[in-house]
Amino acid sequence: MLAVSAGLLVLGYWTYQAVESSLRGLRSAALTSLLEAEVKTLALWIDNHKTDIRRIARDREVREHVLALSRIASRPGVVAADYCNAPARRPLVAQLGAVLEEQGAVTFNAVDPGRRIIASRFPEYCGLRLSEQAFERDLAAVFRGETRFVRPYLPHERLESAPAVPPLERPVTWVETPVRDASGAIIAALAFGEYADG
Repeated sequence: MLAVSAGLLVLGYWTYQAVESSLRGLRSAALTSLLEAEVKTLALWIDNHKTDIRRIARDREVREHVLALSRIASRPGVVAADYCNAPARRPLVAQLGAVLEEQGAVTFNAVDPGRRIIASRFPEYCGLRLSEQAFERDLAAVFRGETRFVRPYLPHERLESAPAVPPLERPVTWVETPVRDASGAIIAALAFGEYADG
């Protein structure tokens, strides 16, 4: 009886271990499949947003407004109020505001090659400069012609000086693309921001 009991204990333990290992393998395979599906879905979402923002940046009126603001910002002795309050800003904000709602985005920025935000949905950001590190990391490739997805960063990680009370209360992801003039030269980067938790 002792031998049979010992055998049953060993068999039971072996069966338990085999079932546990099998369940662990099934769970691992299910989680791997779920992760792959999530990655593919996110990649598709990013590609769709890249396509949308490239189309918006090619819009004639958007390009004209951004070009007008870029020209003002590049003048010698200019101050932020000169381009932040320029007549071209209001129709740009109105036009892109409607697009933001369609896209589910919360804000936009237009950044010139000098790292200045020359237009934004939120006036608090207009005139601020991206840090050199953030520009190199996120926008240098855009000024070489790429459209990029940028993960969220805190405002002080992106800007030389962030607003004391940022209007965006949650982390924002960005999709950024070049804006070109009639000759094809890149004059600015247009970025749409969406809350990351969305």
